[in-house]
Amino acid sequence: MAAIVFFGGEAEAAGWRLAGVRAVVAPAATRVGEAFEAACADAQLVLLDAATAARLPPTVLATARAAGRALPCVLPAATADAVPDPVVGAARRQLGMDE
Repeated sequence: MAAIVFFGGEAEAAGWRLAGVRAVVAPAATRVGEAFEAACADAQLVLLDAATAARLPPTVLATARAAGRALPCVLPAATADAVPDPVVGAARRQLGMDE
């Protein structure tokens, strides 16, 4: 079981892989919900980029949160004014992604 899985865009996935995190690139097609559920199947924490989370059907994300198997966490968009959740900020610092 992977403790942390990143699910999102190809460029961000490459960065997460370099940090040693299992990363799954979200498909561009309509099967993004199925791919997300597969990524959640063997993870304790699933990190999603904001753009990918917006493409998921709301029921898929809500069901994953309610199931309690893998905690889905939507990362903030990478803009200058975006402030990450404290847990996300701590994880990014531990991975060396932020100073």
